[in-house]
Amino acid sequence: MTSKELVANAARRKASDNKVPLYFHFADKPTEKKYADCYGMEQADFYEWLNSDLRDIFLIEDLHLQIQAEGFLSKAYDLGFAVDKGLYNAAYDVWGCAWTIDCLGQELRESPIRDISEVFDYPYPDTEKPRLFYGVQEAIDVNNSGGYASVITQYYTLFERAWAMTGYSEFMMACYTDLDAVEYLLDRITENKVRIAERICELYPTLGHTGDDFGLQRGGVISTELFKKLFKPRYEKIWGVYKKNGIPVVHHSCGDCSMYLEDMIDAGLDILHPVQQTSMDINEIADRFGKDLSFFGSIDTADVMTGGTPDDVRRNVDKTVECLNRYNGLILSMINVMPNAPYENVRAAIEQMKMYGGR
Repeated sequence: MTSKELVANAARRKASDNKVPLYFHFADKPTEKKYADCYGMEQADFYEWLNSDLRDIFLIEDLHLQIQAEGFLSKAYDLGFAVDKGLYNAAYDVWGCAWTIDCLGQELRESPIRDISEVFDYPYPDTEKPRLFYGVQEAIDVNNSGGYASVITQYYTLFERAWAMTGYSEFMMACYTDLDAVEYLLDRITENKVRIAERICELYPTLGHTGDDFGLQRGGVISTELFKKLFKPRYEKIWGVYKKNGIPVVHHSCGDCSMYLEDMIDAGLDILHPVQQTSMDINEIADRFGKDLSFFGSIDTADVMTGGTPDDVRRNVDKTVECLNRYNGLILSMINVMPNAPYENVRAAIEQMKMYGGR
């Protein structure tokens, strides 16, 4: 059974001979390199040794996801997907958002829209811009030749893209004071993401993808009423592109997003990424949603990985599989391993995960 088959089965909650697909993910490329060094490996060799069944592919416009990768930024400048406007240690993406170049993870430095009324005349990016899919077909071909699953990620889809353009507090306030402008902004972003999804489907990835953090440590960032009005119908449009092409959809949200899951399922969601154990009870989530959702994750990297012992980590891996794979819908992963996680714990997680999965 290939990695691609393992992932496809998990997305559809179909058993795969007692195996689960594996995916390894670190907070950023420098963090990944740190643990590669601990293993005495070059970073590229470490990545291949981990042998994730699912492989990420990024569009060159997504500076926030790749800005620290070696050689990426110069290529983005060359192809017109990054702009240097003189802001120290920052580059601007095609949406006009400035991102810190040297930081842990993603750090938004500047938003292009200072007043919500500016959304009506703002120059939104061109989905047909040449070289937007630079290197993507080649990456798909490499993954297919190795039997690996592919996902072309679309983090900062609606909510996060909107507030990145206006500023967080400004966007949240406008949701209650200037709903027409908010909906106009979200409609323009949705049109962009629908077209991007159509182009992605032409490449036949294993999974479709969106990402917006709607969860706090306890509860969500907006009411369910506002989610239903502003986001559910727009996700339905984006996810519908993948669904009509027979491609299961995964959505990323950190924190406790449980209050939105019924609406997400109703809108077409197939896979939740991750189930953050510090915010949600994985037993409860599996009981309530396991027959309708698959789960991508969800080892506790926030507490157990950083503050526990190697035995704690192993037990957490076991618990994660026991709870979240009861309906055969699990892509087992440690999400966003931070650079302060002890090497011994990372090693324990990798070893224990490999007992459960891989082809």
